[in-house]
Amino acid sequence: MEMERGLRIGSVFLVMAFLLAGLSIGVFGASYNMSVKIDLDKQTIQGYEDVTCTPSGGHLYFLLLANLNREQNPYESDRSIDSIYPSGFEPSSTTIDSVETVQSGSSGAVSFRLLSIPPAWQTYSLDKTVLAVDLLGDAKVTLRVHFTTHVPRMASGDQGIYQGVLTWRFGWNPILLPPDQAWKEKDGTLQPPTKDFPLEIPAADYAAQITVPADVTLACGADHSDPTASSDKDTKDVTYHVSNDAPVRTIAIAASKDYKRFSLDDLSIPIEVYYLPGHDETARLFATYADDILKNYVKRYGAYPRTRLTIVENPNQQGLSMAADGIVWLSDLFFSHRNVTLPGMLNRLSEFVLAHEIAHQWWGIGIGVDLNAQNWLSEGMAQYLSITYFEGKYGEFGPNLFDT
Repeated sequence: MEMERGLRIGSVFLVMAFLLAGLSIGVFGASYNMSVKIDLDKQTIQGYEDVTCTPSGGHLYFLLLANLNREQNPYESDRSIDSIYPSGFEPSSTTIDSVETVQSGSSGAVSFRLLSIPPAWQTYSLDKTVLAVDLLGDAKVTLRVHFTTHVPRMASGDQGIYQGVLTWRFGWNPILLPPDQAWKEKDGTLQPPTKDFPLEIPAADYAAQITVPADVTLACGADHSDPTASSDKDTKDVTYHVSNDAPVRTIAIAASKDYKRFSLDDLSIPIEVYYLPGHDETARLFATYADDILKNYVKRYGAYPRTRLTIVENPNQQGLSMAADGIVWLSDLFFSHRNVTLPGMLNRLSEFVLAHEIAHQWWGIGIGVDLNAQNWLSEGMAQYLSITYFEGKYGEFGPNLFDT
């Protein structure tokens, strides 16, 4: 029995060693430099992105993820809609205002088209979900895409505003599809290069200047985020200069007038927690949990892929927790209900969920997966890391989370 268990563990580590060796999978030669402003009152993210890459075949395609929820699904019940949209259905959308080439300080307008995606994706809105830009050649180019993303009020925890908190992980900006692939257009629809083409968000070099009003705090998943107050006293804005030391899949953001910040800056991996009022003690507790988890993972699985870790309280009431590059969100329930039944009743559950989400920095985020066919691998390996950490700390049997 022990030998079989040892063989299983050995097999797991062989798979992990092979996959960890491929952390650069999904990276292609593109860079983003974005300049946007977040307006919580207007519910918009507006600005432009400069995307530098080498096209193939005279075309570039960008995925407009926000447009997947541009229309209300008439087949969903009113109860289902109301549970997600407390104020009634509101569309999310990314509107392309203009596209231009940028070279040596000058720019020139470029024509663009909007395409649909195939119905293989499980979503109701398919139209206007791809931006197509036609170019004259295959030389390296910098495109400036001016866009406005409308952020709906919704309680799902992501891609929306809820209780004054804006949260958006992937796709608040147009995402360049790999230009070296044989994309095909048919009847106004962009067809993938192959039938089994993976649904994976590719990593690229990302930097941004994100401007918010002075009374709004911005949390983002990035290696560096340095706020600078505007010199214009009339605007009272703050611009966050965001950059990364290595390719990422997104710059995930959260913004609110209510966020407070706690940080442990002197650690080998700095940790910061953005939390809502009244949750100071829990923020400090979760920061210490994260430090323990990171030390364990680095020792067992190799270097943490990012420069710092950001933990954010998310106001969703479903218990949803999630991750993106350098950032994890924990549901407000872990902050507000930790001591409801008994003092510390949810401490271990919170630690386990945090361990799972941090594990995604190695699996699913660090190592990309086909979200359509292989997400089980991301979730399964993150679960393996978190359970192994948990049992190592509290024991495999007895009064731990899994055996009470």
